[in-house]
Amino acid sequence: MFQPLMHPVMPTESKVVPFPEVVSILKDIVLAGAAVTGAIVAVKGLGTWRRQLTGQSEYELTRRLLVGVFKYRDAIDRVRDPAILAYEMPEPSSEQSQNMTREQIRFYGLQKAYERRWEKVQGVRTAMYLDYLEAEAIWGEEVTSLFKALFELEKELLTISSTYRWSRYLWTVQQSEFTPMELAR
Repeated sequence: MFQPLMHPVMPTESKVVPFPEVVSILKDIVLAGAAVTGAIVAVKGLGTWRRQLTGQSEYELTRRLLVGVFKYRDAIDRVRDPAILAYEMPEPSSEQSQNMTREQIRFYGLQKAYERRWEKVQGVRTAMYLDYLEAEAIWGEEVTSLFKALFELEKELLTISSTYRWSRYLWTVQQSEFTPMELAR
């Protein structure tokens, strides 16, 4: 008996996959690819959105800080202005002024005028403080060192202006024969 040789790889029967199954498999592959592509685009979009929000919030913080620094500068300029108008210098109450000399009444008004000017500086500084803290948290020591230098200059101005007013007042009260310029030498 003779048996035909059959190739082990060759199937004896051919199977044809029906067309609807092929379409279904291709549809599943395309949907899976679309889902993967959508996920990649979403992740990249979220990263871009996060960077945009970070940049926008830092821009807003920078703008608020700059406006605060400009207001602070204007308040300091007002403190440094040597011209003091009459409406800025209140007079003490009649009860207080009974025991005061003319120089003391003038000094009282001058002190009150400067107190009001410094109150504006403190108001602006207080309003700016929250933005300063946020900037310190985001940008660190660089911002802190700049503001510390600025606040040290404010303290120096306060000390010098107060010392000048008191020394001028004492000079006036003592009715010294020396001028303030001669005393400074």
